[in-house]
Amino acid sequence: MKKVIVLALSAAFLTLSISSCKKTTKRKLSNEWKVVKMSSDFELTYADGSRSSSLSIYSGNSITKTLKDTDPNGSESTTIETGEVSEFTYTIDKDGTWKKSSNFKWVFSDGSSNQQIREDKGTWYFLGKNKGDKFKKNEKVVFYTNESSSKEINIDGSTTATDLFNDTYKGSEDGVIFTVVESKGKKLTLEYSYNTSNTWSGGADSSKDKVVYELEQK
Repeated sequence: MKKVIVLALSAAFLTLSISSCKKTTKRKLSNEWKVVKMSSDFELTYADGSRSSSLSIYSGNSITKTLKDTDPNGSESTTIETGEVSEFTYTIDKDGTWKKSSNFKWVFSDGSSNQQIREDKGTWYFLGKNKGDKFKKNEKVVFYTNESSSKEINIDGSTTATDLFNDTYKGSEDGVIFTVVESKGKKLTLEYSYNTSNTWSGGADSSKDKVVYELEQK
């Protein structure tokens, strides 16, 4: 049985570098939103030169994930997974709270499937302008995840396994900084990206990720 990690508003505190089209007010951001498109481009490079990457593209009610592994000699293997999305929404309130609801189902080549029904809740606020920062005041938004709950259903032949997960987070333990790339009419585009590296006795590992959400008011 394969395990799938579905993208959520949950990651280490991230740093962004993207320009925005126009200023976004708290009133505009506070709304019921449906995610209509999403892209996630992640790559992990190991000290021995091997790499793993994941490119996820979501649009409408379908999602495709391309997984690629490259060994130290440059040999590559690629796996493509497809899934259905029955729900992917955000509720952002003026009181500084937010909620994400998602329902993803992946069906694999061997006929097995993995479904994840998830809800995340937290708080959010606009970042003020920092010295040397070219962004306008309301173009960076911090989302903290305070709690999450999920139900995972794995089906393999006649066997069905259901798992329930509940997590809570404190303070700045789980937060993401988004940049408002575009805010126009009833549409909103948010993005985050980051690069990290870890050095240890065997060398250094590095990773990078870029995620873009396109949302429309419900």
